[in-house]
Amino acid sequence: MTFWYVGSKPGLPSMYVGDENPLDYYLDPEEDHEWQYQNVRCKTYLFYIGDLSDEELRNGYITITNASQVHCSENDEFGGTGPFHIARVEDKIANCDIYGHDWQTTANLVQWSSDYKTATITYYCINNKKEEPKVWKCNSVATQIAGGKGISYTITGYKGETFTKIISSNAGSAGVTRDVTINSSMLSRGKNTDADSSNDVVYPGGSKSDTIYKQSDSSIDFTIKSGYIPAGTQKLQFSFYGGKTIKDIDIRVLNSRGKIIGAGGKTMTSTYDEANGLITIPLNFNDNETLSGATVVVSGKSQTTNWSSASGTPDTAHSSIGVTKIKMFF
Repeated sequence: MTFWYVGSKPGLPSMYVGDENPLDYYLDPEEDHEWQYQNVRCKTYLFYIGDLSDEELRNGYITITNASQVHCSENDEFGGTGPFHIARVEDKIANCDIYGHDWQTTANLVQWSSDYKTATITYYCINNKKEEPKVWKCNSVATQIAGGKGISYTITGYKGETFTKIISSNAGSAGVTRDVTINSSMLSRGKNTDADSSNDVVYPGGSKSDTIYKQSDSSIDFTIKSGYIPAGTQKLQFSFYGGKTIKDIDIRVLNSRGKIIGAGGKTMTSTYDEANGLITIPLNFNDNETLSGATVVVSGKSQTTNWSSASGTPDTAHSSIGVTKIKMFF
């Protein structure tokens, strides 16, 4: 059995000999008795054609040379040859492709991903509306709009047609801002708030302690996934709570390649406003970088310790920490 296809080397068959078939009977038209088949074995040739284009599949053909079998009765043995009579294609080829029909689509049949990095385009056969549609998957090319006021995303269909999606930053004039309340759907991991209380008394010097305390710890560690920082954003301001109990808080903004394009926190005093609960982070990126894939990684810890003399009772320790809002400056 030989399989040829256009544009590529012939596939190499893998062959197996199947189990003997159950006994079948063949009625010889020339003799009025039955011949019994024995030792019938099947040989199957498999070819992988998944990498072929539609054109190669349309122009491909299968050539079958011959097949042989031996059957016998008790003492007589007969040989016979004949072609294979089954050829099976295990993937459907659309009739519209077989007959060279045209596939068409429109802009409303383009489905963009949430971050606009990829899209799918659905095509329908114009000659047969009942034909199953084709779905074309493609990556977009992002271009920053002059002045950082948005990003245009362009995709190319399988026929060479292009579709563009423009995402505006709604920046307008200088000083325009946008407020976003952080919620769990924005996070790819972790949580953005935490709280704890403790009534456990700690004796730092054991039974001889002059002072004792109660202590509570809270912490956050989360990531805001991509798609929430629009193009044209120049600065981010995060609102947090926890006040003087905060021991540490760190916020980093990373572009789609993992490069830090902005950072702030308690150790970076120019960004940290404890009294008002604000961390302000200017973003540093050039014209070739976009914010479409930017993520925000936040970590922090809050700790409350209430002391008293060993003869007294410390107050219950309460701690809390949270990053709850983002103000975007364009």
